[in-house]
Parts: sequence; structure tokens; C-alpha cells
Amino acid sequence: MIAHFAAFHANYGDLLYHPLLAGVLAKLGMHNQMQPVAILGGAAPLEAGYQVAAAREILASHSPTLSTVIIGGGAVLKPYSETMINNFLAPEHAIPDPSLSKGTRWISRLFRKNKWSATASSWLTYPNVAPYILDPDHFSKRPRVAYCSCGAGAAFPALPKAEAATAFDRASFIYVRDEWTASAIRQLGVDREIHVAPDLAVLASDLYPHDERRQYGRSLFEQYGLKRDRPVFVVQSAPSDDSQRSQDFVKLLQELRDRHDANIVLLPIGYCHSDHEYLSTIAATTGFLLLAKPHVLSILSIIAAADAFIGTSMHGCVTAFSYGIPFVIGPTVHAKQAGFLSACNLDPTLEVGKWSDGMCALERSRELGNAYFASRLERARERIYQVMRMMLPALQGA
Repeated sequence: MIAHFAAFHANYGDLLYHPLLAGVLAKLGMHNQMQPVAILGGAAPLEAGYQVAAAREILASHSPTLSTVIIGGGAVLKPYSETMINNFLAPEHAIPDPSLSKGTRWISRLFRKNKWSATASSWLTYPNVAPYILDPDHFSKRPRVAYCSCGAGAAFPALPKAEAATAFDRASFIYVRDEWTASAIRQLGVDREIHVAPDLAVLASDLYPHDERRQYGRSLFEQYGLKRDRPVFVVQSAPSDDSQRSQDFVKLLQELRDRHDANIVLLPIGYCHSDHEYLSTIAATTGFLLLAKPHVLSILSIIAAADAFIGTSMHGCVTAFSYGIPFVIGPTVHAKQAGFLSACNLDPTLEVGKWSDGMCALERSRELGNAYFASRLERARERIYQVMRMMLPALQGA
């Protein structure tokens, strides 16, 4: 059995990895069935279309059929505290059914909270150094372990260093999505080869053709009454408790609308991070269209059909890059956004530290032009395929 072990939260980028990985491996000639695995099993959120098995069942130390574990992508190479794990098991991260009343949704959440009141430790009974860092020697059949398009979180240095270093040294292959992550692994004392390539999501347009996705995205725009005679700027933001940042965000949207005579579409991407709640509030106070489509391919198609994308989501921006859509990365506290720009040799000014700089950054993005982005996209694709071809023998035990 090949297990694809990742954080399949209610988050567009996390859920895109499984179909992308399966599609890329198939293009390279590997057609083995992969079982998606996460800490908590069940139907993948956002209508992703696949079932996820629980890690404690598939990754048992004595599993007789487990031959390979592919870990990633996403920022999974970090310790997860019990609080963090419980937060992602909690019903607050389930997608609310918009057809239900608020009262019914609250009762439904209360029921699920009682049903899923397990502690993190009960879901982490499989052998692990950290939830997504595995030492193959801790399994009786010693499966091949490969890391694919992984990133490290800000807390990565807090890992038990000796155990983590040993686990990485015993891995069959390591592919990380930026130099920051590679450096964090080396700081543990790992001196083996670590392959750095852009995030696997850069290949979205290879597996989901632009014309098809753009057509579907535009059909969604038309369903919501948007006319094609005005540009559509798709915008996303993670929640912010900073009132000034929120004010700057709203001001930017208004300026974009007025300067470009544009339709502004608010698109939640990280439902597990409460994007939908934050953007719902913005929509209610501004009148901008909230296009809440909790469906992985709908989100991808909406970005592919946009005239520009502005957001804090790294995978939203990676998707825009993949489809040749001008983009701006909004203010965050994460290193992964800068890591993406660096890995793809993109202008670092495409990321802004405050929303008030968003207009200038978008103008810069548009000025760079199609040829600039197309050439870098081609090199990024070549590098990813190069690393994936190198990984194949490791997955097959060659």
C-alpha cells in the first residue's frame, strides 16, 4: 500500500495536493493507487471527492501491507501541540451548510463537538517524531518514507532534534518547497541531500487546463450577475484582529473597484482558518460579492477566471501564477509566501507588508507582463518535474 499522508484540512491548498500528486505521478508513469491519510479520517472537506483514512489505522507500526508513505505537501514539518491538533478536530472547522439557520448550525456544531471530544493523543497512536515526521525504522515492515513539496512551520526548531534528524536521514527522499525549509532541516544536523523545488501546486494548470477552468469560473461569475465587460478582481484574506489592517483592506478593495471599474469578488480559501467568516463580515459592510464556493475545483476555477488575484493565501497566489493571472500576496507573518516567490525567481515586491501598499504592488504585477511570468512558470515546472522524476525510484524501491 502507498499512503499519501497530509493535512487534509478544510483548506483549498491542502486538499489540492492529493489529486495533483496522483496526476503528476501518473504522467510520469506511476499509476499505483494511493490512499489519502490524515490524522482524522472521513470524507475530504470542500467536496474534494475522495475519502481520507485515519493515520492511526493505516500507519500502525505492525501494518503488513504498508510499503510507502508519501508525506506532503504543505507546512507539515513542525511539531503540533495538543491544542493545535484538537482545534483541527473540532467542529468549528467543519464547513457550515449555508442552507441551515444559524440556530440549527449551532445545534449541529454542539452535537459534533460532543461526538468528537477525543484528545489529540488518541489520534496520534501511530509511530511518529512529530505528527507528519516519521522514522521508517519505527515500523515493523520499514516502509519507504518520502517527503514531497513540504514546508516547515515557524515552530520547526522546537522539534526533538536528534530524533527528527534521524528520521530525515532515514527517509528515501526529501523534496521541500523552499530554501527556508531546507535550511531548517539542515539545522537539525541533517547532512543528506535535500531537493528544493517550487510548490507542487505550480502544476495546477498542467492537470486542469486553463481554458476549461476559466470557462467554468466565468460561468460561476455569470450565475452571480457579473458582466464580462468589467474586469473581475478576486480577493481573499485570512482573518485579522488588527482593526487598522481591516480598514486598509476595505480601502484597497474600494480603490481597486474605482480605479479599474472592476468587480470585486471575495473568495474564501482557508475555511479551517475562518476566511469565510471574516470575508462574510467584509461583504456585509461593503456590499462586495462574497462567492463562497466550498469546493476545491470551484475555487481553482474562480482564480483561473480572474483578471487579478489579491490575497494572503500562498496557494491562492500559486494558483494565480500557474494560470498566468497577475497577483499580489497580502500581509502575513509566514515565511512560506516569500519562500514561494524566491523558489520561482519572482519579484519579492509582489508580497506586501501592509494592505495600503497593495495597489502599487498590483500595478507592478501587471507591468511585469505575461512574458515575465510565463518564463518563470516554465522554469518552475521544469524543476518540479525534474525532482519528481528523481523521486520515482525512491518510491518504487529501486
